[in-house]
Amino acid sequence: MKYRYIVPIVLLSSLFLREERIFLFIILIFASFMLLYKKRKEYIYLYFFGFFIGSLVEYIFISFGAWVYNPQDVLFLNFGFYLPFLWGITSLCFVEFYKKIKN
Repeated sequence: MKYRYIVPIVLLSSLFLREERIFLFIILIFASFMLLYKKRKEYIYLYFFGFFIGSLVEYIFISFGAWVYNPQDVLFLNFGFYLPFLWGITSLCFVEFYKKIKN
């Protein structure tokens, strides 16, 4: 991964900036753009696949009462507004992790 330092920044900011939601949101948008900058179309499609499918699965689990989010985190659909970006980044990380294991 060309921007290998972005993933630890995303992980650490997700852990330590949970209360600073807007700042976390900005970091995740910036990280998403950095990870997708000059990437092949497959990576962009994969990012948006994780973005939407991860959010859909999250919504289904929340609908069945698996967990709830703080009302301050929720804009719509009862989950954190920053989570789709995390799911998109996670899908890219899974592919990179798989490539590292395969080689």
